[in-house]
Order: sequence, then C-alpha cells, then structure tokens
Amino acid sequence: MIREDLEALVPGMVARHPLCAWRISESSTTTKFVMDVHLCSDPSRRAEVAAQEGWEIFTNLILGHLDIDFAYNDKDRIDALAGRLERAAWALTGPTHFTFTYAGGALVRSSMDIDAEESESNPHQSAYHWGRRVRGLLRGHIITGTAELDWPRLDPPPAVDTAHL
Repeated sequence: MIREDLEALVPGMVARHPLCAWRISESSTTTKFVMDVHLCSDPSRRAEVAAQEGWEIFTNLILGHLDIDFAYNDKDRIDALAGRLERAAWALTGPTHFTFTYAGGALVRSSMDIDAEESESNPHQSAYHWGRRVRGLLRGHIITGTAELDWPRLDPPPAVDTAHL
C-alpha cells in the first residue's frame, strides 16, 4: 500500500467524528505523514496521529501521552490508522482523564482514561517513557510530582431534520 492510498482513506475515517477537524501536517514527508486533529470548538484540544516509515508503526500523541499500534499488512495498516484516529477523537471529545508523572522535570509516565460509550473495551492506557526514566534514575532523579487533567465530555451537535426542507 502506498502512502496516497492510505491517505485517501482518511476523510471517510474522520467523517464519523463531526466535532473534530484535521489536516495533514506540512512536515509530512514521503516516508512519514502526520495528521493534526483538533476539536472544532476548542483547538487547544489536539492530537497528532502519525504513520512512520514503512507504514508499520501508527501513533497518537495527545498532551505528551503516546499511544502506539503496529501493522504489517495492508488490511492491518488500514485498521491501525482507523484505530488511532478513533482513539484520538474519543480522547478529544471526552470525558478523558490524564495523569502525568515527572522525575527531574521530565515526563516519565503518562496515563489516559477515556470514558466514552463508543470507545473500545480497554479505554485505559498507560505509557512509560523508559528511556527518560532510566536516564533520570542514572542521574539520581526521583519522582518529583504528578499532574492531572480532565477534559469533560462534549456532546455531538444536534441532528438537523432535513425532511421538511
């Protein structure tokens, strides 16, 4: 599957989420593309969805929380991209709870809890930033604090009755 084929599927995938807007990032290259996804009503709620070289690694990056999926054949690549986009939309529309743990000023662990009715069976996800944590331990850094953030649920816009038009 070539990049253009994968990108051509994006509008249909994103159309399921009318509260979100998206665009292919200017920094995208032929070996990697990055999509910026944000809420139409609150552009500060953003996510980055990316496909890495070889189209085998698909990621979400939301407030420093990294979510990864892998795919090795064309069907799985389509599913992985759709899954990262879905997860980003669910997180952005909330309710979503983030917890961040810091050591020596560096983010070493993050968790994201999505409480959306449509979300997959495992809405909780933790990510350990092992490289940063090991470097911090070697430098004598200890856990210095945690921060939490909640994004409340945004309800979809009401359906427009076009029967009488």
